[in-house]
Amino acid sequence: MNKELVVLRNVNKRYGDKLILEDVNLSIVDNQVLSVVGANGCGKSTLLKIIAGLCALSSGTRQVDKTGDTLRIGYVPERFPKLPFTVMEYLFHMGKIQGLAKAHIERLANELCDSFNFSAAMKKIRLSNLSKGSLQKVAVMQAIMIKPHLLIMDEPLSGQDVKSQELFIELLRDFKKSGTAMVLACHEQYLVERIADRVVLVEDQKVSSCSKQAKERFRIICFKAEEQRQITSLERIAGVRRIFTKEGLAVVHVDEVACNLILTRIIAMGLVVESVNAAAE
Repeated sequence: MNKELVVLRNVNKRYGDKLILEDVNLSIVDNQVLSVVGANGCGKSTLLKIIAGLCALSSGTRQVDKTGDTLRIGYVPERFPKLPFTVMEYLFHMGKIQGLAKAHIERLANELCDSFNFSAAMKKIRLSNLSKGSLQKVAVMQAIMIKPHLLIMDEPLSGQDVKSQELFIELLRDFKKSGTAMVLACHEQYLVERIADRVVLVEDQKVSSCSKQAKERFRIICFKAEEQRQITSLERIAGVRRIFTKEGLAVVHVDEVACNLILTRIIAMGLVVESVNAAAE
């Protein structure tokens, strides 16, 4: 039986007179990945902060496992501050705060930068000059330096291109294999399907269990493709559900949240987009 790391009982959260979450009962267990889904502004980020212990409760209780080692929690916010440090300076400072030895920090920081494809030049760039996607990678690096028992990430794929998303998904799979418990707030259905063991939906201030197929939304993109290789090159992109040809057009079904990214790729290939339509499967 999996051990409960964090348990929320009858939790309510208000900001002033506004009710954000009501009567939340949720357990986070080891060796599992929990995906938190829901519309923008529904309270996903607040729920993650509560799980991480970063947000005071209006009522209810948050219980943390106290057996064995102190529970180590790594937290990755959706919006990472653009601080006046270089990547290596920031990772070094975070390592010192976490009590790591200088030599260990230096080795670990370089290994993490290599894993996320940060070049020697990028390591010297200030956080204030990094793109959103690169900042998100740095946020993940600092969160995993302590080798957390529980890794909490708010929209980890936000701002990342397709190649970086695939790299990140593989890293998450490695974390999962190592036994790290994870909680992910995300819109990307393909991430939910490939990583999550459990899914909860935040809607109307409530948190409820749902299947991996819940709340799926799709777009259909139709474009002119003169060669099969143009279609094949899109099949491996994260967010593409299926591709087929119909009446002289290539038709691709994509996750709604990945639509803009995939459209950009199609246009960059020099293909002509005929239409983009909403669809549900």
